[in-house]
Amino acid sequence: MTQAKQIFEVLMHENADMLLAFLRASVRDTHAAEDIFQETMVIAWRRMEEFDRERSFGKWLRGIARNLILA
Repeated sequence: MTQAKQIFEVLMHENADMLLAFLRASVRDTHAAEDIFQETMVIAWRRMEEFDRERSFGKWLRGIARNLILA
């Protein structure tokens, strides 16, 4: 397992509950929230190099999720 994958997994696990709570409150449909959660994680994985380590990973994830909700 690469170091980038390990770091992503740790950050994902640390923020998963918060992100799901955010999505469930925003979408109010459990299935849609879970779908958006999965999409958010895929996008975050693909764009991990764009993440600014000086900022909050949770806020970055919520921003991706918010954009998906708005789309």
